[in-house]
Amino acid sequence: MNSKIFITIVFLLCFFIPKAHAGEVIDKIELRGKLLCGTSLESRAYAYKENGYWHGVDADFCNAVSIAIFGMPDKFDMIDISKENRFTALKKGKIDLLLGATPWTASDDLINNVDFTGVLFYSMQGFMAHYNPEKNSMESYKESRVCVLSNSANRKNLEKFNHDYELKFITVPEPNIRKLKEAFLLNRCELLSEDQLVLKAGLLGNFPDDMKLVVLPEVIDRKPSSPVVRSTDIKFRDIVNWVIYSMIKAEEKGITSKNVDIYKASNDDEVKNLLGTNPKLWKAMGLESYWAEVMIKNVGNYAEFYERNLGTNSIFKMDRGVNRLWTDGGQLWSPVFL
Repeated sequence: MNSKIFITIVFLLCFFIPKAHAGEVIDKIELRGKLLCGTSLESRAYAYKENGYWHGVDADFCNAVSIAIFGMPDKFDMIDISKENRFTALKKGKIDLLLGATPWTASDDLINNVDFTGVLFYSMQGFMAHYNPEKNSMESYKESRVCVLSNSANRKNLEKFNHDYELKFITVPEPNIRKLKEAFLLNRCELLSEDQLVLKAGLLGNFPDDMKLVVLPEVIDRKPSSPVVRSTDIKFRDIVNWVIYSMIKAEEKGITSKNVDIYKASNDDEVKNLLGTNPKLWKAMGLESYWAEVMIKNVGNYAEFYERNLGTNSIFKMDRGVNRLWTDGGQLWSPVFL
């Protein structure tokens, strides 16, 4: 091939092929002065505002990421995003970080041109039913109509569960959460299949008090819920990942919001890197050396984060189960902080 033609082709490829720019999203966040996180605000499941402050599992994590970026808490806002347009909102820059218990699937990861970060928690898909004392097993719900979101991982999981256990369910697909709830309330279906967190949130305020509803114990599927970022900023993706790992590592080391100051004197190399007494690690990412200390004081380690928002200290009272550390029989882990 003629050398001039080759050089021209290489130049054009370098110019036109999209690249992941380190800092593109971060620059916009810092210029704006706050981080924008997208989630569903239709219930108290993920985020809600009370007395001027955001609360909930997604709000807490958004706060943790904002602390990593700004070195101080509460530099964030929550944006209401529906499941149908969540990836579009992310790619168009309406939000910086997508939450809302977005399940990490191969198709969403590869087709939507986005990056899934680490697993924030595992969500369980289950059923809500109109209470009936005569129905005490899934077999007793055989041939029931089941409302589920159309074009969703939940629908695919439901269909597989239906096939595997030969329950002969009649699927009633609905386009969004509002329609799903409406169909269930109007008795167009005997069962509603969604994430258990959403179902429990519905019982605690999104359904009429006089309705006798129950969340069934059966679990259809366990889904890794991962924060999602645009694929145009490697640095931001890394920051989100290491916020998750830092919360987990703090729990592994016994560091809590109450005792973090004591651990600043630790000789453990992992603790020194985590809390920034050895500043080299976080400085390499362009972060303040003390950000993790501030994050732990305000948000806590992973156990505090989970129990406050989903577990024993929350309205949901959800057992940690697989959301325990791997050392406690769960599936959460963190890389070595060395």
